[in-house]
Amino acid sequence: MALEPAAVSADIALEPASGESPFTGFDPGGEWSGELVVTTYTHIKSGDAEVAWKANATFVYAGTVTATASAGTSTPVSVELTGSSDPLAGPQPVIRNGDEASDPLYGNAIVASAAGPLSSE
Repeated sequence: MALEPAAVSADIALEPASGESPFTGFDPGGEWSGELVVTTYTHIKSGDAEVAWKANATFVYAGTVTATASAGTSTPVSVELTGSSDPLAGPQPVIRNGDEASDPLYGNAIVASAAGPLSSE
């Protein structure tokens, strides 16, 4: 069985939900945005970059609060992506091409799209 390529930080991206999927208590038409933090191994690489084993994102929705008709920002929605099953990496499996995670309510997601080979030091 061939393993998918390992992801580095640059291979991991946020896919915010549509503004038509508002945070509870907000009107449609706002915008989701997010911040991404990627955790990597220092000893496992793809090319010259460290391979990722975990990615955390915090998404917020900015738009109109339904009850007050004023601008507001939602409380954060968290998403975590961890590596898929992998016997090569060590204590934590690495994130590989095609791995993804999303929040179940709004659809904010973290996705990995990788093509690099895996190596260790």
